[in-house]
Amino acid sequence: MERWSQAGSNLPVFFLEKEKVVSMKKKFLIQMALLILSVLVTSALALGGILPDNTNIASVEKIPCEGSNQYVVKVNNERVFETAQEDPCQIGYTLQEASKVAADLNKAFRINQGPLRVTPDLVDQQPVIKVSDTPIVSIEETDAEYSQTTTSELALIWADQLRQALRESPASALRSTAQRSTARLEEGRASWYGGRFHGRRTASGETFHEGMLTAAHKTLPFGTVVLVTNLANQRSVLVKINDRGPYSAGRIIDLSRRAADDIGMIRSGTAPVIIEVLSGY
Repeated sequence: MERWSQAGSNLPVFFLEKEKVVSMKKKFLIQMALLILSVLVTSALALGGILPDNTNIASVEKIPCEGSNQYVVKVNNERVFETAQEDPCQIGYTLQEASKVAADLNKAFRINQGPLRVTPDLVDQQPVIKVSDTPIVSIEETDAEYSQTTTSELALIWADQLRQALRESPASALRSTAQRSTARLEEGRASWYGGRFHGRRTASGETFHEGMLTAAHKTLPFGTVVLVTNLANQRSVLVKINDRGPYSAGRIIDLSRRAADDIGMIRSGTAPVIIEVLSGY
C-alpha cells in the first residue's frame, strides 16, 4: 500500500525521501569538488613559487588508547613536542590545544619562505620554540617534570623533534658541528651569583631575582638570549643577559642561582661552559 505525505502534499513520501537523498549526494559531490579544486590550486601555486612547499604539513592525531581524550601534534607524520611519561596514554594535548599548535605551525610554514629556522628561546622568562621568530609553543614546568628534566633541556628536545620532522639538522649548534661556523660561540668558565645580590638592581635596570633564568656578561647586549652548556655534564640552560660581569679573571658568564642549578654547578661554584647566542644579537 502506498504511503502519502501527511503535510497535504500530492507527492508520495517515498518520492520526497528520494529527493532528499539526491540533494545530499549533490551537496557531498560539490564539497568534494571544492576540496579537490583547493588542493589543485594550492599545488599549482606551490609549483609556481607563489606559496612555499611546506604548507599545511602539521596535523593532530588522537592517541590510540582506550578511554584517552589526548591528542598529539604531527609534522610530516612525525610526532613533535612530546613529553616522556611512564603512561603514554596520558601524554598529549586537548583537541583544542593540539589544533591551535598545528594551526600556528602551518601559519608559520606558509608565511616563511625558504629554510625554516627552528630555535629554542626565552619569552618573558618562559622557554619557547620559535619557527623563524614566530613563537609556537611554550614549555611549562609540568612538561619538564613529566620528562624529568628542566624547561631549557626540554626546549632543546622539542626543537630537535621539530627540526627532525622537517628533515633539518639539530636545533643546537652544540649538537651539530656542521652548524658551529654559523653560530656565535664562546668557551670558558661560568660562575653564579645570588644571595645578597637578590633584589638588587642589575646593570640593565631590571631587579635581579636569583630564581630567574638570567645571567651577566661583559659585552653581549641586554636582552640577548644564550644557551649555556656545562661541558662537565652536557646539561644546558637558556638565559637572558640582563647584567654585566663577571669580574673575576678567566670567567665569561655569571649565572643566576636558578640557571646554575639547572646545569648542576651550584656545589662546584664554577664550571667549563660553551655559550651559544640564540637571539637578540
